[in-house]
Amino acid sequence: MSKKTINLIIEKDDDLPVLKRLKKFAPVTAAVCLILFVLLYSISLIYLKLNTSEYNKLKAEVTSSEKKITSYQATEGLYLATFNILDVINKILAKNFSTVADTLPEVYGIDSDEIDIKTLTVDRNGQMSFSLTAYSLTALEVFVGELLNKQIDAVFSDIKAQGILRDKDGSYTMTISLKYRKSPAATS
Repeated sequence: MSKKTINLIIEKDDDLPVLKRLKKFAPVTAAVCLILFVLLYSISLIYLKLNTSEYNKLKAEVTSSEKKITSYQATEGLYLATFNILDVINKILAKNFSTVADTLPEVYGIDSDEIDIKTLTVDRNGQMSFSLTAYSLTALEVFVGELLNKQIDAVFSDIKAQGILRDKDGSYTMTISLKYRKSPAATS
């Protein structure tokens, strides 16, 4: 008997020409891309390594500069506060406060060693209020007498004492409000 053979392998069809070219160039293209990737990656690593030291130097400079700035911030705040206070003083001096300028010497002229004027406020209209501490009754009587003399001389009017307290140490604390009347010499 004769043997028959059956071919189970399917015959291979010829590939399209485009597919043949792709099969030839695909491994070459992949190899070139892999080489490019490795080159670019190694170049980027070298670049980073070279610039890391420069970055660290810049970071150290920034840190030292920030420390220097921090040490000057308190001084800068003081300068700014002083500048703002001087600006306010200039604005105050630019206005006409002759009433205030005339009133303060009148009150402080009465002041003695045994009297401390704690706070004093004067407005443009001559209304004045101040709190004082007298360390003895005699000093307080002398101060009140001087105020009354100035009222008779028409320097002050509407003198009122409020909140008179005797402290434990024997001193007297009070608030006095009064009105300053401009003298004819002060208005001219």
